[in-house]
Amino acid sequence: QPALSAMKSAFDLNGAPLMEGDVVLYRIVVTNTLGITQTNVTVTDALPAYTAYETGSAYLSQGALSGPNPLVASFGTLAP
Repeated sequence: QPALSAMKSAFDLNGAPLMEGDVVLYRIVVTNTLGITQTNVTVTDALPAYTAYETGSAYLSQGALSGPNPLVASFGTLAP
């Protein structure tokens, strides 16, 4: 069984269809599925082609973010 699960979703905040200049919200949810605390948890996500990261727009529930491409979320310790 994998120790971590990650699910990524995207939302066009301007409404469909996706057009040049639209703002897209990406959400990545990481879950510890193993039942014991995981340490040094890091998630790396490359930005899709033809997109740009808006500085300061990312939010983490814990840890630190670096980037902008790829964006690297360092969660540290992740409880089950």
